[in-house]
Amino acid sequence: MKHFHRFIYPPAWSIAAKISVALVCAVLIPMSFTVYYNLQQSLNSVEALEYRKLELLASSSASRFDQFMIDHYRVVAQLSSDRDKSRP
Repeated sequence: MKHFHRFIYPPAWSIAAKISVALVCAVLIPMSFTVYYNLQQSLNSVEALEYRKLELLASSSASRFDQFMIDHYRVVAQLSSDRDKSRP
């Protein structure tokens, strides 16, 4: 039990252990902020790219549907003006 108390009580640590913990914290804390910032920027970038791809897909689909409707209208107009097809 005494060893466990010494392990969790920092003033009882040796100077080497204290310096080691301080240096590890001095490295890991700023690095964690950098990792979080980079992760957020990457997620925002990926989200923006996916929205752009979705916009392009929607635009392409709308264009193809518009062309289909124009072609369909032309076929209907051609068939309705054809005299041979309109007679029973």
